[in-house]
Amino acid sequence: MASLALIPALLLTCVQWRVSSMDYFREEYAKYDVLERVDMDMDDLLYLTEEMMAYLYDKREELQVTVPIGGEELPFFSEKEIRHMVDVKNLFSAGMDIRNGCLVFTLAAAIVMFAKKKGRTFLRTLQAGIGVFLPPVVCWWH
Repeated sequence: MASLALIPALLLTCVQWRVSSMDYFREEYAKYDVLERVDMDMDDLLYLTEEMMAYLYDKREELQVTVPIGGEELPFFSEKEIRHMVDVKNLFSAGMDIRNGCLVFTLAAAIVMFAKKKGRTFLRTLQAGIGVFLPPVVCWWH
C-alpha cells in the first residue's frame, strides 16, 4: 500500500522539479518558437515565467506582470487568463497537498513496518513499486 502511495508522490515531485526549471522553459520556448509569437526576448519571457511560478507557489499574491512587449511596457495576462490561472493555481496546490499526504502516509507506513520488524517486507514492496514506476518517468524526463 505504501509503495502505491509513493507513486503519485514521486510523479508529482518529478513534475514539480521539471516545471520549476527555467532551463526546461527555455528549451520549450525555443522548441515552439514562443519568442516570435509574443514579441519578447528570452530574458523577459523567463522573468515572466519566474513570476508566474512564484504565483503558483503562493509567493506572489497577484499574477499580473508588466513586461516589455514590442518595445512597450504592457500587462501580459488578460482577465480571462488570470481567471484561468486561479484554477491552475488551485490544481497546482491540490497536487502538492496530494504529494505531501502520500509522502506522510509512506513515512508512517515505514515507521510502522520497521517497528513491527517487517522493514525488509516494506523495502521489497517499495522496490517493486518504484521498479514499475521509474522507467516511464525516466522516459518522460528525457
